[in-house]
Parts: sequence; structure tokens; C-alpha cells
Amino acid sequence: MVREFTEGRGRAHFQRFLERAPRFVPLERRILESYGLPRDLVFLSMIESGFSTHAFSSSAAVGLWQFMKPTARDFDLRIDDWVDERRDPEKSTHAAARYLSWLYDEFGDWYLAWAAYNCGPGRMKRTMARTGLKDYWSLCRGGHLPKETCRYVPKILAAALVTRHAELFGMEAPPWDSQAEETYRKVEVPGRVDLRTIAQHLGVPAKTLKALNPELRHWLTPPGRTPYPLKVPAEKAEALATVAKSLKPERRRTRFRRRSTH
Repeated sequence: MVREFTEGRGRAHFQRFLERAPRFVPLERRILESYGLPRDLVFLSMIESGFSTHAFSSSAAVGLWQFMKPTARDFDLRIDDWVDERRDPEKSTHAAARYLSWLYDEFGDWYLAWAAYNCGPGRMKRTMARTGLKDYWSLCRGGHLPKETCRYVPKILAAALVTRHAELFGMEAPPWDSQAEETYRKVEVPGRVDLRTIAQHLGVPAKTLKALNPELRHWLTPPGRTPYPLKVPAEKAEALATVAKSLKPERRRTRFRRRSTH
């Protein structure tokens, strides 16, 4: 499995994962630790998404932790025409922490919990009940779990090994903990405000605001009477707070192309 990440096409993919990591790992680790979970669960996120908020799978799993819709909603993530919180790094990591805590409580073993994250806890329970086996490696050796699930735990372990010893493989791993954890702050703004208008007020590229708020499915904040907590560069938060109440919602009927709800 190590070769899959250090040779051929996989090497280039893994290097991109390493380059994206500093943007998300400090946040993920801080949240995981707040739930009393191992900080190295970030490697599960790495394998799931390559640290891309825009990652999606053929089975319609989305975001850093690749949540399917039913599981996302079970853990209180909002998904509608305006917002998909599976793409929100902070909220999705809180949801993943609660889900992983539950899986560990159910199975009492991290390898089984990771496997259940991949193939589903229902399938894992049925397989264990049918075979009487309670060890991940035994379940895989017996051919009782899907091939993908039997590659899943080794992938997580290999990702951790390669990351920690990147130099030995001739790869570059930027320091994950060197970046400040809070590069943004949240400021409440009215609904239906165009991000491009806010960007003009702040003197930042509109794409910067869109990147900080990947959960937004359009260039507008969600409609409604409740203000939306928009993430902005930390140094621009005070400026936005000053003008937030004066921002005017878009009144025109804006047509949007229908997008997938991944």
C-alpha cells in the first residue's frame, strides 16, 4: 500500500494531499481532540477526500469526510438548495467526530470502526454476527468484507507512515502545525447578500470568500430572517462587522442552474 502512495501516478496525488493538509489538519486535530479522539484520525479524512472540500464520490459522498446524505443528516449537517454543510470543514469535522465516537463505542476497536465507516455499520454488524469474528484482519483474510474495506485500513496506516517519513520517500510534507489555527472569523450578515458585494467592501477577491465558505452552493448567503455566519479572513472581520447591517439583500429573482446535491 505504501507503494501506491509513493510510486507512479499515486505519488503525485499523495503529494497534493500533503500540500493541502496545512489548511485543514490543525482545525481537524483541534476538533477531534475536543471529543477525546486520537488526533491521527485526520488520516481517515486524508484517505477519504485528499483534504479537498470539493471531493465527491460516485456514490454521492461529499466533503472532507465523504458523508452520504442520510448519515450527514443523522449528525445534523444541513443539506438543501443553498447550503451543503458536508463541505464545511468545521461543521463536517464535528459531525465526523461524533460519528467516529459512536462507531468506536459500537465496535470497541478502531480498525473495526474505520472499516464500518467505509462499508457501513449495519453491514459490519451483520458480518460479525454471521461469522462470529471480531477481528478486522480475520474478517478480511476470510473474505467476509468487501475488497475496498480490506484495503481501507491499510490505506490509512500507509498514509500515516508515508506522511511521517515523507523525506525518506523523497516527498515534501509541509509542517501541519505551523499554520495559525484561526485564519478566519465568522461575521453575521443578512440573507441573500452577494459574496461579490461583500468582497468589494473588504477589498478581497470574491473567490477568497467562496473558498472560505465552500458549503455555500451559490454566490449568495442563504435567504431567511436569521443572519448567516459568514467566514472571512480574520483581519477583515472588524471591517465586515462595521458594514454588515447596511448590506442589502438581492431582491431580484435570480435564476440558478440546478446543481447536483452531492
